[in-house]
Amino acid sequence: MIALSLSLPTFPTDAVRRRRRLDRSRPVVLSRAERGREAVAACCALAARAGVAPGMTMAHARALVRGVHAEPIDDARLALALRRLAEWSLRFVPLASVDGADGLLLDATGCERLYGGVGPLVERLHGAVRRLGLSARLAAAPTFGAAWGLARFAPGERTVVEEAGLLDALRPLPVAALRVQPEIVAALAQVGVETIGDALALPRASLAQRYGGLPLMLDRALGRVPETIDPVRPREPVREERAFDGPTDRAEAVEAAARDLVERAALRLRERGLACRWLAVRLDRSDLPPLVLRVRVSRPTRDAAHLWSLLRPSLERAHLGFGVEGMAAEAGALVRARHEQAACWTRPADGRDDAELARLIDAAAARLGVRGVLRLRPRDSYVPERAFEAVPAIDATGAPPVPSEDDPGALDRPSILHARPRPATATLLAPDGPLVLVRWGGLSARVVACLGPERVEAEWWRDGGIRRDYFAATCDDGRRLWLYRDLDSGGWFVHGEWA
Repeated sequence: MIALSLSLPTFPTDAVRRRRRLDRSRPVVLSRAERGREAVAACCALAARAGVAPGMTMAHARALVRGVHAEPIDDARLALALRRLAEWSLRFVPLASVDGADGLLLDATGCERLYGGVGPLVERLHGAVRRLGLSARLAAAPTFGAAWGLARFAPGERTVVEEAGLLDALRPLPVAALRVQPEIVAALAQVGVETIGDALALPRASLAQRYGGLPLMLDRALGRVPETIDPVRPREPVREERAFDGPTDRAEAVEAAARDLVERAALRLRERGLACRWLAVRLDRSDLPPLVLRVRVSRPTRDAAHLWSLLRPSLERAHLGFGVEGMAAEAGALVRARHEQAACWTRPADGRDDAELARLIDAAAARLGVRGVLRLRPRDSYVPERAFEAVPAIDATGAPPVPSEDDPGALDRPSILHARPRPATATLLAPDGPLVLVRWGGLSARVVACLGPERVEAEWWRDGGIRRDYFAATCDDGRRLWLYRDLDSGGWFVHGEWA
């Protein structure tokens, strides 16, 4: 047997960092309400090195770490994310199970021949988990109990132990590596038993009488008692197929069959209460390799008409060869869909219709490409050029978030921001303003009103510091400019203007 244990020591904060797309250099702390106070529930490695620990108050944590990203912990969402990670791991091993709130147990028996050994399998799986942005420790052993202890208490991040060296590998580990209750660990420590080797030296009869299930956990770790896992069951894919009596190159017949497959797939999604993020239709051509047509949507849908409107242009351009023998449609990236209730009014009360906006984005992305339709997404930065990023609109739909009073987005900012600040010359009445005259781009304007300076500096954890004093200047020609003085070089630049 080849048992793998994947330990994710900072999974709650890693999951939040991945979902929020936070920079790796920004500390993350999750909170939980306990007895009328906000306490730390989990923290990342950066925050832990600064002295943050679970149980302390959030006020204390914020005092220890500057620029921390804090939010309440969502146990249900983390449990779902861990289950999805278990389903994802089935691409490497046939059986996977969720282990508590911070780990997975995997059965890789028979898989070593596919990877050239257990070591390459462990290295490949560990690297794949790390590329997901998760801190991970992975161990392989002949038993699940041994793999669990080695993944959490062995010196390295990757550990492989063969059956011949199992006992020697377990002896130096602490008793907690046997998955026993903390009170048993404390009771053993009182009599000087701190490692598994110390526990093995004790008489077995006394262990059962005094320390409950300790002998059973020892037997499981050593393989004397078999242990099984409760594997996750991956969701059944939504897939519809159709085979023709013979190859056909009639475009109208292929189009009718494809539309029927899309409608049947959408009906299956509705029956199961699901929605999809992409739909793929495969054409099995008689003389050519299969052709796969795939469409993506910006938000999960099960609307057959919308999916068909996206797929039809690609199908019209498809090369059918000497004929199509069969077709298949598959919906992927399935999520649970909210139940919809019929209403008398078709428009939301606020006038927005996110569904219509999503359909517009999907149609434009299908014709122009995913990178051809972009949307600005705000970022946590006071530096103007870092306060937003352009992302595919198909991945960032919905109404933009409403900034709070403490957010950079809540500040008064110009409607036009130049891609590159333009050099300027400014005349001031005093070193800190107000501005009197501005010259830039061959123009000269007298300033009739001025606000500033507003100090803007780069985040302390970023390299390459930025220190600027910004001024909002209203000129006599009606323009309102946003310009700054670089505190390091002393130069003046026009960064934007209000339209």
